[in-house]
Amino acid sequence: MKAYRNKHQLRECRTPRQRLVLGLFIVIIGALSLVDNLGYFNSQQILSFWPAVFIILGVMKITQARQSAGYVFGTLLLGLGILLTLQNLGVIVFHWRQWWPVLIIGAGVAYMLKGVNMKNQSPDMDHARFAAASQSNNDDNVGTSSADTISIVAILSGSKSSNASPHFQGGEVSSFMGGAEIDLRNSSMQNEAVIQVFAVFGSIEIRVPGDWTVVLNGVPILGGIEDHSVPPLNPTKRLVVSGVVIMGSIEIKN
Repeated sequence: MKAYRNKHQLRECRTPRQRLVLGLFIVIIGALSLVDNLGYFNSQQILSFWPAVFIILGVMKITQARQSAGYVFGTLLLGLGILLTLQNLGVIVFHWRQWWPVLIIGAGVAYMLKGVNMKNQSPDMDHARFAAASQSNNDDNVGTSSADTISIVAILSGSKSSNASPHFQGGEVSSFMGGAEIDLRNSSMQNEAVIQVFAVFGSIEIRVPGDWTVVLNGVPILGGIEDHSVPPLNPTKRLVVSGVVIMGSIEIKN
C-alpha cells in the first residue's frame, strides 16, 4: 500500500503541468478557429510559419543538451525549421528530395560524437565485473557500456543499449521518428540521476533496477509518458526523467 501511494503521489505531482500545457495548446487552436470563422482573422496566413515548430524544438533541445550529440540533434531541428520557413516565405527555394540526406549526415555525426564521449569516459568498473554484468542480461544486450552517463540519439532508426555503471549519473536520450531502448537494470547510483528525454514522433523505453524510484518531470504534448516500474519499499535512489514528448511516447519499467 505504501509503494502504491508513493507512486500515485508522483503521478499527481506532474498532472497539473501536463494539463496546463495540453490545455493551453487546445485553447490556442480553438481561439484561432473561432476568429477565423467570425471573419476577424484569416488563420491560413499563419500556415506559412508552421515550420517554426521545428525552430522551437531545436532551441529547446540545445538549451537542454549537456553533451555533443544533443547539440547536434538540436541544431538539425533548428536548421530544418529555418530552411522550411524561408522556403514558405519565398526567400529561398528548398527541395526536400534533394536535401533529406542531411539528416543522415547529422545522425552519423551524432553517432561519432557519442563514440568519442564514451571513449573519453574513464569507467570505474573492472573488466571482470563488467563482463559478469553483461552476461546477466539476456534481453538484446546491444551496445553495453560502463560509462557514468549516456548520450543516445535515434533519428529515423532504432537504438538499443545497455549500461552497467556502478555510479550512473544520467544523460540524455533523443528520438526523432525513431525508437530508443535503454537497459539500466545492471546500473547503480549513489543518490540521484537525471535523464533528459526529447521525443518527437518517436518512442523511448527505459528499464530500471528494482531499487530505483522514478520521478517524472516530463511534459507530453499529444503524447504520453508512462511509469510502469514498481516503487521500492525503501526509496533511496531516484531517477528523474525530465524533458518533452511531442506525438511520441516514453515508458519506464523494471
